[in-house]
Amino acid sequence: MPYSQLQNLWGRSKSLAKLKIINLSHSQKLVEVDELSKATSLKEIVLQGCTSLERTPRVDQLKKLQLLNISSCTRIKREEIIEQIKGLDLEGVLRETKSESMVFSTLVNLEPEENTESF
Repeated sequence: MPYSQLQNLWGRSKSLAKLKIINLSHSQKLVEVDELSKATSLKEIVLQGCTSLERTPRVDQLKKLQLLNISSCTRIKREEIIEQIKGLDLEGVLRETKSESMVFSTLVNLEPEENTESF
């Protein structure tokens, strides 16, 4: 549902237990996504460009999460998300893919190095 006009997610009426990937990128009116903390099967959350988003879901409850993209979410403070995933990072779960990118992944080298040649 990229570019949606949602302000909030579905609330308590939807079962999110089987949800694996959600892409709400560039949903500029989206304010909160707290319900995603209940989606325990989530592997990817893409919230890139959600400029009204004030906080991320509780990622410490999402044990299968492999990607959290909150780049260009200007209301989310980087320090807050770093603190939230700090315990997970010790287990090697989520790491920022590139300094200050606000993209967190279980994959280590997502960004190519600047001085590498391509063939």
